[in-house]
Amino acid sequence: MNRKRVEIDLLMINILIGIFLAIVFTDSLSWLRVILGIPLIILFPGYVFIGVLYPRKDSISHVNRIALSLGLSIVVIVLIGLVLNYLPWGIGLYSITISISILISLLSAITWYIRGRYHPEERYGFTIKLPSGNLIDYSRSLNRVHLSLIILIICSIIGFAVFLSYTLAKPPEREPFTEFYILGIENRADSYPLELKLGERGEVTVGIVSREYEAINYRIEVVVEDNKTYELFPIVLAPEEKWHGELEFTPEPVVKRQKVEFRLYKDAGWSGEVRYLWVNVKA
Repeated sequence: MNRKRVEIDLLMINILIGIFLAIVFTDSLSWLRVILGIPLIILFPGYVFIGVLYPRKDSISHVNRIALSLGLSIVVIVLIGLVLNYLPWGIGLYSITISISILISLLSAITWYIRGRYHPEERYGFTIKLPSGNLIDYSRSLNRVHLSLIILIICSIIGFAVFLSYTLAKPPEREPFTEFYILGIENRADSYPLELKLGERGEVTVGIVSREYEAINYRIEVVVEDNKTYELFPIVLAPEEKWHGELEFTPEPVVKRQKVEFRLYKDAGWSGEVRYLWVNVKA
């Protein structure tokens, strides 16, 4: 087996994968990412898988090889998605890209090794033979099954490319929302004022992060045992702007366990966001 031989198809596939990874992780050339992403999803996984199963050139025809590659690619992508769904990093752009790339590179290495066990005249290699004469004569030379497969493959690739391009050009917009939280002393979540004496004041840090699409006017109310004791306004935040400040509250002059609520209002209406503490008031 010649260990220095080069399989052009496998080499080109892995070079394109390397370029695609560089584009994804540098977040550049989005148009090229779409172009390279199409074969990465619908062709390359199945192609190298078929290369492992059918290393000889006379095993199956070129048309059947491409058709099976498309079908197996879909199966492989679905299986990768199912596996990632149960792993900690889940389904995302980076996890899917890395998983597919590793699988393709691994299967490429196996295909390269298996092809090397055959004589160069027997093993499959990617070649393009232009038809002699015009395309009409060439299409007539194909039987109906092969011609139908070619048309189906071309239509599938075009359709998928259009769908993917539209999806990437107009990604679904996320719902606007607001982050609202309270922390204890020194901005820690384990230092809330949960034990107070009669007349003693409690202090918390309140934070707001606007994930809205426009500037919002916020207002915070402090409610102790259903009685409003303090109000802070206005807090105007632009999209992606943050605010945090310290708020004090005084429990009711009664020895018992009391509920202290921090209610967030935006644009004069209640946002539905409320955070609360249960405070034990002692004599």
